[in-house]
Amino acid sequence: MNGLKRTVVCGLMLAAATMGSLSMAEATSFDFSGAFGSLGVSHTYTVGVDSITAAAFTYAEPGGVATYTGGVGVTNAPVLIQRHEAPNDLGLGVCNSGDGSGCTTITSGNGDNNEIDNNGSLRDLIRLDLGSSKTGLSVTLASVDGTSGNVDNYAIYASNSATVKLSTLTALTGSQSTGGINPTINIAGSWRYIFVTTGSGANGDDDFLLKSATVSSAVPEPASLLLMGSGLVGVAVWRLRRKGN
Repeated sequence: MNGLKRTVVCGLMLAAATMGSLSMAEATSFDFSGAFGSLGVSHTYTVGVDSITAAAFTYAEPGGVATYTGGVGVTNAPVLIQRHEAPNDLGLGVCNSGDGSGCTTITSGNGDNNEIDNNGSLRDLIRLDLGSSKTGLSVTLASVDGTSGNVDNYAIYASNSATVKLSTLTALTGSQSTGGINPTINIAGSWRYIFVTTGSGANGDDDFLLKSATVSSAVPEPASLLLMGSGLVGVAVWRLRRKGN
């Protein structure tokens, strides 16, 4: 009996140690504020073993249908611009067909032409693909103007569908959110895709950049961890009884 107790205790200790190690999730931060340049329709950033892919689109809902315009093979497809104009214009923007060719080559003073904007009838959007559903999500924007009379409105959405209809979701920051030069928006839940776009629809004057994103791997649910711990204890008891036979 003493041997059985010792084995059960060891099993419980091992289960507790395993639960503790599994519940630790390290955050990975991706910095999008590299040297100025056009990155094409999409670009993958890698940090250690983790990666995240950013893609440029314009977004609309003609006739109530979600329309993402962009991607490889699309004529005049929007492209990602990695902007680096210190101190505040740092991060990813979008150059679309309505911005003019200069938005891919002018490295400074180009206004909202290579930012995430809604000039004219085109609403820029950057979609982040995390590869699988992740938790511990946040994004940081740059060059957000929150002054009276010149407010940049942004909207952050999350989904496990790559082409979700945005109007069916609730913007995680509110459809007319504002705030700060470099606001950070925390995203609750577990999601694969994050959508960064303007918050006031077409024909506005919103412009900002996507500076960085932070993700962490999803952790097992407490019930799953308890089941795992119980299984370890059961294996320990079975092995002791087998040895006694």
